[in-house]
Amino acid sequence: MSGPRGRARRPAYTLALLTCVYFFYLLDRNAVLVTQELFKAEFHLSDTQVGLATGLSYGVFYALVGLPLGFMIDRTNRSRLLGALVAIWSGGTMLCALAGQFWHLAVSRAIVGAAESGGSPTSLSILSDLYPPEKRATVSSIFFAGAGVGGIVSFLVGGYIAQHFGWRAVFFVYGAPGLLLAALIWLTVPEPKRRAITDTSVARGFWTTARGLIQDRALLPVYCGSVLYTLSMSGVGSWMVPYLMRVHHLPVATAGVTVALAFGLLATLGSIGFGFASDWFERKRKGGMLTALAIAALFNGGAGIALAVSQYFPVALACFALWGVSALVYSGPANAGIAGLAPERARGVGFALFAVLCNLIGSGLGPLLTGLLSDWLAPALGARSISAAIGVLATVQLGAAVAFFLAARQWRARQQV
Repeated sequence: MSGPRGRARRPAYTLALLTCVYFFYLLDRNAVLVTQELFKAEFHLSDTQVGLATGLSYGVFYALVGLPLGFMIDRTNRSRLLGALVAIWSGGTMLCALAGQFWHLAVSRAIVGAAESGGSPTSLSILSDLYPPEKRATVSSIFFAGAGVGGIVSFLVGGYIAQHFGWRAVFFVYGAPGLLLAALIWLTVPEPKRRAITDTSVARGFWTTARGLIQDRALLPVYCGSVLYTLSMSGVGSWMVPYLMRVHHLPVATAGVTVALAFGLLATLGSIGFGFASDWFERKRKGGMLTALAIAALFNGGAGIALAVSQYFPVALACFALWGVSALVYSGPANAGIAGLAPERARGVGFALFAVLCNLIGSGLGPLLTGLLSDWLAPALGARSISAAIGVLATVQLGAAVAFFLAARQWRARQQV
């Protein structure tokens, strides 16, 4: 078959297009991070209020809408649903540019969060029906590598736009292309055939499905480890531009370039490389990918603590690079684990639970906790209060490592039954 529909039936084409979805997901999401020092000054906000705008207002609505969307994913045309969600969050990003007050920005971010809650679960559900289980960690990591590329572009381009054209222009420029991507998904990606159901104990209701997944002894530590990893990663990463501007006195454009190269580029390479490594570890031993995640959590936490205590910019930059290479590695293998452990007809809810929990608790509370700690420590530490707050959030990775070690042990125990 020729034409767009014929191309769309090739798994590689769909993987490439859905990776673009995650690219724009992160591009739109990070617009608020690269501009936060600028709208903080315009609206006269505290670090706590900035944390509310960048994290909690997004995360709460992500959670409220995400789980119902997960239920829909298992029962509706996923390609059409995904196209609609991309269009909504792109429009919400453009609305941020029109904010006249702090609450306007918060409401626009809530719209973005609600729509983005279905982006990765819908995409992962489509990909899980296009690729066999032995390739899922690699495919998921390639998909999530779109986040790293989005991080590079968002900070690299966003810092320049913000410095020369104002922070509002960043939201408009980032949101508009997503409308074209939504149309492309709608027109060229057909609904893939769902794989045959092999588990007859599929839950019949939404809350029954969600409760069953949470109570699963192998899945629960995967979710816990992922949430803690996200909490630490977002608590550190979302404040890197303010950290570089306050502690090392970089202008916003230079801070954006630094974050793009030290975090975005290395995070992309790390995500893809770790996906291949995780599949290799899993072939060697059941649960190997989750053991690898536990080691990555310890590495990331150590790099974050070293970054927080660094006094000199070259040392801080090196620590930031080490932190960045391991910042996004958890998403691909964790979702591959969910795909392997969850019942076939519960995968959509399983992916949605991952996205909702990581965004509500992890990405929702991480930036807010860092902001609260920074405000609390500011009277004693001044500009370096942000460094101390980042160091505290980095220690959360210890808990993530413990959870992933437990998940790996549970997975091996299940295989031996």
